[in-house]
Amino acid sequence: MSEVLRDLGEEKHHKVIARVLKQQEQLGQLESTRDIAGICRTVYSKAERSKRPKNRSTKGKAGTEGGKTGFGTSINPATRVLQALRIGVNRELEQLDAVLDAIPSAVSKDGCLVAIITFHSLEDRRVKRALRLWADNGLAQLCGGGVRGQKIVAPSKIEVASNPRARSAKLRLCRFLPHEQQRKH
Repeated sequence: MSEVLRDLGEEKHHKVIARVLKQQEQLGQLESTRDIAGICRTVYSKAERSKRPKNRSTKGKAGTEGGKTGFGTSINPATRVLQALRIGVNRELEQLDAVLDAIPSAVSKDGCLVAIITFHSLEDRRVKRALRLWADNGLAQLCGGGVRGQKIVAPSKIEVASNPRARSAKLRLCRFLPHEQQRKH
């Protein structure tokens, strides 16, 4: 469990959270995502309290300053944990890798535009790597400017306001070349 939280959720408190989750599950006290969220809040609260200097007073309520959760980020502490569990159970990265491996042989001989939306850094790294590989092998051209020709299309503030789940979305594009224009290796 600890490795899943570390590798798939990039969770810094993965060992403690995994240990507490296991304990609570054995006691029969882990029944919903709210239980998991409560454990994460407790672990983060203890971790943050241990970091604070002993002689400083904190003004205001924790979790309300500047739109932050009080845990050094605007993301709920349970988000990464629940994300890791979902990715692991659904084998999402393996599914993404299979799709990325299949794309070059599935595109039309006349070429086509390929658009991929990612929602977290683990997916995005894999997609970036695949797009670079296709471009380096002469199969595709990266669309846009940016680093090595890649441009990210992100949601606008208006779109995020109307659909908060879109806040982490990144759209990446490449154009597969017609077969006669592809470099042969």
